Amino acid sequence: MSNYEQLPAKIRVKIIAGDDVTMPYQIGTNVVSNGTTTFVPTNITGYTFESVIQNMASNETAAIQILSASNGSIAVKWTDTQTSNLTTGCGSNWYLVMIDTYQYERTIVAGDVEVYSRG
Repeated sequence: MSNYEQLPAKIRVKIIAGDDVTMPYQIGTNVVSNGTTTFVPTNITGYTFESVIQNMASNETAAIQILSASNGSIAVKWTDTQTSNLTTGCGSNWYLVMIDTYQYERTIVAGDVEVYSRG
């Protein structure tokens, strides 16, 4: 019996309420050849992204900055105002969705969020 799974990478995020948050990512694929694994970046020209922290107090949508489309590099950013809107503690989650030039939508990263107070 074969299985097919298309689940996002799981990344737990821990942040301080009131801080600016920037998470860099490089989109690509690991290719294995002759026992050697090589990372091949995806050209994300024309792709769009969406990332949201879902929290009991609010849903905060990140700004996505394309750092290098040809190298698959992006930055996911929340402002200090947005993180101030989040309830401290556990119970929040987040996701990063990639939409390619064919409008194929895929959640590529998701996970839990822990929000801490500064004090």
